[in-house]
Amino acid sequence: MKWLVEKDNTHYNYEDIKNNSMTDSSKTPVLIGIIGYNELGKGVSKVLHEREKEISEKLGFPVKIDKITHDEIHHENFDESPHHVTTNHDSIINDPEISIVVELLGDMEESKEVIEKSLKKGIHVITANRELLAKHGNELFDLAKKSGTSILFEAAIGGIIPCVKILRENYSPGRIRRISGILNGACNFILTKMHEDHTVSFSDAVREAQRLKYIESLSAIDIDGHDSAHKLAILSALAFNTSINYREVKIQGISHVTQDDIQHAEANDCVLRLIAKAEKNADGSIAISVGVKEEKKTSFFGSVTGRTNAILIEDDLTGPLTLTGAGEGKLPEAMSIVADIMEAARDRS
Repeated sequence: MKWLVEKDNTHYNYEDIKNNSMTDSSKTPVLIGIIGYNELGKGVSKVLHEREKEISEKLGFPVKIDKITHDEIHHENFDESPHHVTTNHDSIINDPEISIVVELLGDMEESKEVIEKSLKKGIHVITANRELLAKHGNELFDLAKKSGTSILFEAAIGGIIPCVKILRENYSPGRIRRISGILNGACNFILTKMHEDHTVSFSDAVREAQRLKYIESLSAIDIDGHDSAHKLAILSALAFNTSINYREVKIQGISHVTQDDIQHAEANDCVLRLIAKAEKNADGSIAISVGVKEEKKTSFFGSVTGRTNAILIEDDLTGPLTLTGAGEGKLPEAMSIVADIMEAARDRS
């Protein structure tokens, strides 16, 4: 199956690209496979297409999506798709020309199988599946190390915020004493809505979040704090150079919050926020929790509203580092995935 790409008002076919007859540089393009072409996958494709020239100039060679997989190969969304579409994940994993797999399936067991197969084939993997990494990350990272590959996962944590890169590259082990954050934009939107309008109940705010597609359904993973806990477990492991200990996280969500709680906080000049926090104790152990906290309105977390994510990194040497940015959403996560693609492409080249 061939597909056409339009470039400078000229059409080139798929074989031309593989044969390197239309690239922006003299180097062979790095080819990518996207497994699970959902809304996020479309966002990745959009960013790669719109920034194709910029990415090629930065890397010194082009990056191309070669194949994608989707359960419904004849779905109407693919009528104008510029990609080789297949229902068979193995056709991507076993393609010797594909060196990077972007895994976006969502289902934990299926995702785990795809990642394991890819790593064993020597393919770099990029994923946004934080639940998978929180629960099975230790074994997957061990497998990546043994196979000489890597798993990149910036989009799994803070949307557009490059917190994984910062923790990896800017902090040496042992420096950080605390990392905390607002890690679920949907929960922050719900709490913000309840503060803005005292006639809005928790259920009303959830329905508004659903209407705006911040939450696709009444998901216990989001509102009961488990999504934040998945992200925190991974961040804690990076911050304190430990294994991922998701089962050690004490979790409280936001479903119990009422307007009485909201107004009690405001009487103390505070707002309620779902805060994820990991802190090193004096004995070296790590206390790790997710829960609703009162934050002063003028504080860093108290001033973060809507679906924005925020992270605070504290160490005794340089003081606090604050990070904010869009959390949930197709394009914020897609931007982080593209950044990971560029990092993996540099390594693979």
